[in-house]
Parts: sequence; structure tokens; C-alpha cells
Amino acid sequence: RASVDALKQLLESDGHKVETLTGSDSGMSKRKKREAFQSEQHDVLICTDAAEAGMNLQRGNLMIYFDVPMTAKTLEQRIARQVRMGQQRDVDVFNLVSNCQWDRRNLDRLKGKGALREIITSPFELSDDTGRVEDRVRSEAGV
Repeated sequence: RASVDALKQLLESDGHKVETLTGSDSGMSKRKKREAFQSEQHDVLICTDAAEAGMNLQRGNLMIYFDVPMTAKTLEQRIARQVRMGQQRDVDVFNLVSNCQWDRRNLDRLKGKGALREIITSPFELSDDTGRVEDRVRSEAGV
């Protein structure tokens, strides 16, 4: 929470209208803050993972995360906050990753899961004449 408050203060000192949404907000408070952002009362909405799932933030077109999620599902849910049907603009998503061992290892694991998902859900047109794709799976997953 301290980092959220510090970031809010920094952005407000630069002239932005900022709101925060954290786990300490009630369901009603979260809804009101989201509606205020959607109706352009704020130009920046800082969220913790309290806004992880089910939050439609189509008005936004820039998402910056300063922590690496634990699971691929959480990563996808974060991105899906803005990339939804009806979104009129391109959406840029940035994940800030520190150079600590924990973040590097977690990011590598998420990349491996993403590569495996891509292989599993894509057509097998890249397999060899035996139908084997295991060498590609190992290579792209970093195995």
C-alpha cells in the first residue's frame, strides 16, 4: 500500500488526477472508483491486484505493472482488464521487472508457460513428417 500511495503522490505532483484501488476498498468503493475512472474524472487509476479479475477498464490504453504475477492466469487477467470487446484503442502493457533473482526466475517460468500454451493451441503445421513437435516444445519452453 505504501508504494501505491507514493506513486499517487508523485503523479499528482506532476499534475495528474489520480485515484487508487486497493484491497482495503469495499466492493462499493471499488465500483465507484472504477466508474469515476470510466467517466474521465481521473486520468490515472493505480490498482493493486484487488482489481485483478472482472474489472473492465476499457477507457485505459496503458497498463504498467510493477510486480511480476505468480501465475500465467493472473497475467492474462491483468491484460484482459483493458483488452476487451469494444476497446477502441490499441493497448500497451508493460511489466516492470526488477533484477532480483525472484523476479527473473518467475518471469522465465511465465515465458516458458506462454511458449507451451502457444504450441499446444497452435496448428501442428510446424511438426515434422512424423508429427513430432517435442524438440520445438523443449526449445521454446527453455527446456
